[in-house]
Amino acid sequence: MALLSASLISAVSFVQFAPLLACAALSPWFGWVLPCKPNMGLAVLTTSRSNRWLAISLAFFAVVVVISLLVEPSWPSRWLDAVKQGEPFTPYAMRPEGALLLLALMRWRRPEA
Repeated sequence: MALLSASLISAVSFVQFAPLLACAALSPWFGWVLPCKPNMGLAVLTTSRSNRWLAISLAFFAVVVVISLLVEPSWPSRWLDAVKQGEPFTPYAMRPEGALLLLALMRWRRPEA
């Protein structure tokens, strides 16, 4: 029934990895998904139920990384260059109008907010 839910259909249509990461949390055979979203993949790895589970997931993780390096060996250096050239993000609370945002957040359930 969950495979027919609107949320799964929406996630698949927007090419989101959340359903696959949920599968990876439930089965180590979906470990190949973990390097696609490494920040979430590492969180999923912490849910491993046994050392065997962790080893299978990490093996699939490593296979995907090795294949990606065989296909495009220079991607790590290009990725690091892109990260270095990106604009730094200033948190909204640290901007000039951030104090107003924080005050509104304190009263977010009230109509005057």
